[in-house]
This record gives sequence, C-alpha cells and structure tokens, in this order.
Amino acid sequence: LKAMRLGDPQLKFEVRKRPNAAHVEDRDPPTVWHEVRFIPTVDPGTGQAAILVVENDITELENMKLAEAQLIAAAKQKDQFFATVSHELRTPLNGIIGLTG
Repeated sequence: LKAMRLGDPQLKFEVRKRPNAAHVEDRDPPTVWHEVRFIPTVDPGTGQAAILVVENDITELENMKLAEAQLIAAAKQKDQFFATVSHELRTPLNGIIGLTG
C-alpha cells in the first residue's frame, strides 16, 4: 500500500491459491489464479479516501499460457528431431549417390 500513498493510480498483482485439501474432496486440488487490483478512490459523498479492491479469477488464462508454453517447447523438440533425422539420413545417402553418379 506504500505505492498507493505515492500516488500510483492502481496496484495490480497475480496470486496463486490452492484450496485447503482438508475441505475439498479432491486431495490434489487444482491451483486457482486470481488477479487482484487495489484502486485508490475518494468517496464522492464524504470526500473520504478509500481503496477499491477488485479480484478476478484468471485461472483459465494462466492455464492457456502454460499450455501455449508446452506447445512451443514440443514444437522446438519436433523441429530438432526432424533436423537430426534429416542430417543422419542425408549423410550416408550423399556417399551412395556419389558412387552411383
């Protein structure tokens, strides 16, 4: 909240939450992501300073980011595999083609 006193328009951060397994049937509960914003404001009626707190569930967005990162990593591995296989096949074939040509 120190940033709020310095006049920043808002403070925003992401929080990872894990539900307490004792209260949930699933013993390995999924991680839940929330975006929390603290927005300083003034009550128009009283003129008193206040902080508006807005919390959004961004679990689906975070899961999509993770899936995208995994897909990119898999694509890089696939590209590396095909580059290696192509090289390994081409090297002996060059010798064979050279003998027959």
